[in-house]
Amino acid sequence: APQPCGQYGCLSDDGTSATQDAAGRVVVVGSACFSDSHGGCAPTAVRFAADGTVDQSFGAGGRALLPWSGSLTSVSAAPDGTIVGGMALIDSAVLSVVRLQRDGRPDPTFGTNGLLTINTVDARAADLLVLADGRVLVVAPNDSAQPARWEFACIARDGSLCTNWGANGIAALTWSLDIATYLGYAKLLAQPDGKVWAVGALIAQKDDRIAIARLDASGKPDLYFAGGGKATA
Repeated sequence: APQPCGQYGCLSDDGTSATQDAAGRVVVVGSACFSDSHGGCAPTAVRFAADGTVDQSFGAGGRALLPWSGSLTSVSAAPDGTIVGGMALIDSAVLSVVRLQRDGRPDPTFGTNGLLTINTVDARAADLLVLADGRVLVVAPNDSAQPARWEFACIARDGSLCTNWGANGIAALTWSLDIATYLGYAKLLAQPDGKVWAVGALIAQKDDRIAIARLDASGKPDLYFAGGGKATA
C-alpha cells in the first residue's frame, strides 16, 4: 500500500476515477481526508504498475498528495505520460483542472503551479479526456444556470483555451427545465475524427432521462446527430 499521506496520515481515502497510461499503469484519483484537528481533504492520486503493485516512482511511495483542498473528480493520461485531472476545490465552484508530471508532481508550466482555473465556467468538472494532440476536453454540468446546461472547455497543451474550438475554447448545450431540474453525471468519449460524445443523466421531478449529445470537431453541436446534436431517452 502507499505510504501514509502526510504527517498525520489519512483517516479515509475516496477513489472517484481512474485511467490507464500508455505503459499500462493505472492512476486512481480522489481525496484523502485528515483528522478534524488538522482539517480537510486533499486531492490525491495513486499509481499502480501493470502487475498491480504500487508504483514507488510516483509521488511519495506511490501516492501524490496535492497542495490544495478538495478532491480530484476525473482523470485522463496524456500521450506524453503526464496526467490531467478535474478538480473540485472546496473554496471554489469554477472549473478547475490540474496537470501532474510523470512523477506525480504538479506541472509548473500549466496554469498556476499546476492548477488551471477557468472563471468563465461556473461549474465543476465531471469528466475530461486528453486527445491524441494533447488538448484537453472537459465537461461540467451546470444546473444552477437557467436553463440548465452542460458546459465544455477545450484546453491547449500550454494551458490556454483553444482558439479554434467552440467560442474561444468554451461551448455549452442547454436542456429545458421541463426535462432537467438537476444534471447528474456526465462522461466524454472522443472519436478519431475529432467529434466528441457526451452522455449523462437528466434528473427531473417526474422522470429521469439518459442524455446524449455529439459535438463536431470545432466544438459545435453536430447537427447530423438527432437533428440538433442532442437527444434524450
